[in-house]
Amino acid sequence: MPVILSPTTPLGCQGAYKWSEVVSTAQNLVHSIPVSVLQVYACDQINSIVHGYFPWRWTVYSIPIITALNGIQDYANVPSDFFRWTAARLIRTDVTPNQFQPLKIAKHLEVEVQRQGSINTVQSISYEPQISSFRLDVPLQVSGTTIYQITGDYQNKPTKITNLNQVICPPDNYFNVLLEGVMWQFYRLADDPRMGSASINRPGDKQTQGQYGVFMQSLEDMKRSEDYGDSLDSRYPEEPLGWVRTGNPGIFPTV
Repeated sequence: MPVILSPTTPLGCQGAYKWSEVVSTAQNLVHSIPVSVLQVYACDQINSIVHGYFPWRWTVYSIPIITALNGIQDYANVPSDFFRWTAARLIRTDVTPNQFQPLKIAKHLEVEVQRQGSINTVQSISYEPQISSFRLDVPLQVSGTTIYQITGDYQNKPTKITNLNQVICPPDNYFNVLLEGVMWQFYRLADDPRMGSASINRPGDKQTQGQYGVFMQSLEDMKRSEDYGDSLDSRYPEEPLGWVRTGNPGIFPTV
């Protein structure tokens, strides 16, 4: 009997501090620059920048199970808060144990109407914003009792900040990152030279300075604290052991 997988419960926002506390602390540090009219705007901008900088664990949600249909390449089962894929997989559930196939996330895939594939030949999936659908690189051939499911994880869109009583989404230990960002926005809105800037040097590296540099460095430190992977993002078993020797025997040809 097929095993129908249920999406895992997402973490969601982790903070207890409110944006009002970020703003009041920032105002004390910038010596009460008059930006009261634009406080909410500044917080919303920093919230969006931080949210989109990295697929933070509190921003990752599960794609509801999509049952694949024969010959169908596009699936309009896109969550309303979808921002971008973080991981995708294809599952065959009519066999025991279930067969899992990780899918590569592509920026764009073209329409394919000639070929059909199986769990072993479908390799990629994309989000096509023009039609608000997920697209496989090759439509699946589904027949008989075969059951394929498409699922994975995605990063949601940032919550819009409309008032300062909203809580921050990152854990409270990252309060300082939001604080540095709001200070940068306050300096920027006041046209204060302490806001800093970014430039590209001759080798092509980005350099930052001033409060903008402080904010970006704290954001990068936050990313390093959350990025537990120290190797490849994912490992896909595309080439079995021995493939290189079989496909390219070198000076020792196989008989």
